[in-house]
Amino acid sequence: MSFTTRLIQGDSRAYDQFFTEHHQQVYTFCLKLISSEELAEEVMMDVFFTVWKKRKRIDPERPVKSLLYKVARDLSVDCLRKIARERKNQITLSEYKDPVARNTTEDHLITEEYNQLAHQAIDRLPPQRKIIFTMRRQLDMSPSEIAQQLGISKNTVRVQLVRANSFLRDYLATHTDISFFWVMLTMSLLSL
Repeated sequence: MSFTTRLIQGDSRAYDQFFTEHHQQVYTFCLKLISSEELAEEVMMDVFFTVWKKRKRIDPERPVKSLLYKVARDLSVDCLRKIARERKNQITLSEYKDPVARNTTEDHLITEEYNQLAHQAIDRLPPQRKIIFTMRRQLDMSPSEIAQQLGISKNTVRVQLVRANSFLRDYLATHTDISFFWVMLTMSLLSL
């Protein structure tokens, strides 16, 4: 059975090998496009998450590496567009910000509900994955710092972060409705 076929069928060992062989190249590619180490790291993880999630659509006759770089390019461009949109919206919102209109009780309740759901999802992660995810997202540690702190490889940290993000997205997608998008909008407004 070919490597690509194993990947398409959901073989986690094939995925780990795929990630190990290509993550640094994809990260470097994203970094050249985005010029931000943190965003390049996040986009790189999203690339592998996207490829894993859409693995059944992979054409076994075509090189997987070319698909990987296409996804990396597309997600990097999406990231740059999002940054540009956020900057534009930030300027627009700061011009029209009405402190009375924000922070309504309903917004607060929805945000609380979402935060509780997110904590439930994080609590369901396997112990090591939960620790790694917490160190990255809450303590803002780099994968290198986490690897050094825990005495594991940087690659293991990255694989665990990709898997944690994949689980959390799936969990939140199955446990939320349209209020999720409302919460995200509210949270972005509250951070201004």
